[in-house]
Amino acid sequence: MSSQAVSFPDCTAVCNQVAELEERIKELEKENEELLVAVVLTFSALVAVSAVAVSVSADTVDETAPTLKIDEPLDGLTTNDSEVTVSGTVTDDVTEKQNIDLVIDGYSVNVELDGSFSTTVSLEKGTNTIRVTAHDRAGRATAETRIVERVSPTPWILYLIPIIVKVVIPIIAVAIVVIWFWRRGKGGSGDGNRNICPYDRALRVE
Repeated sequence: MSSQAVSFPDCTAVCNQVAELEERIKELEKENEELLVAVVLTFSALVAVSAVAVSVSADTVDETAPTLKIDEPLDGLTTNDSEVTVSGTVTDDVTEKQNIDLVIDGYSVNVELDGSFSTTVSLEKGTNTIRVTAHDRAGRATAETRIVERVSPTPWILYLIPIIVKVVIPIIAVAIVVIWFWRRGKGGSGDGNRNICPYDRALRVE
């Protein structure tokens, strides 16, 4: 049995092609990475520009101050209470209602989602000036004031004077007349002076 030698073709050309293919793949991967970085940078730039545009647009549109309406107290109110309720509503054309800064007499007050607010303010004796100020996000402000007068409570005895004048005094006068007639009828004719009204007797003595 004879043996035959097997020969293989030269792999140089094939190896070169494989090497070139690997190099091309690396180049494509690098290009893809650069492309991805470019896309990310472009997207970030667009987001930043959009944010700036929205901010500029908001600042440009919000040209009016908030609208403030105070429901209570009425201006010029007179009370003997030590405190008063301050309530109302506030709105703005851009800033959300609950984000409006509301200050009453130097104290921050919460604004509800519907724009309503309510709080109590202590009153000093005499004239009290209550100041309500609303600020929107653009820094524009609206202010309203209410004047409330706190007076001392009326003494209870003063409430009785009209009753005394209208009721008690007439009752006393009627009682005096009734007693006089009763004593006149009881005294008979034995004493002439007994039939004389006490007021008439006083006049005669004079």
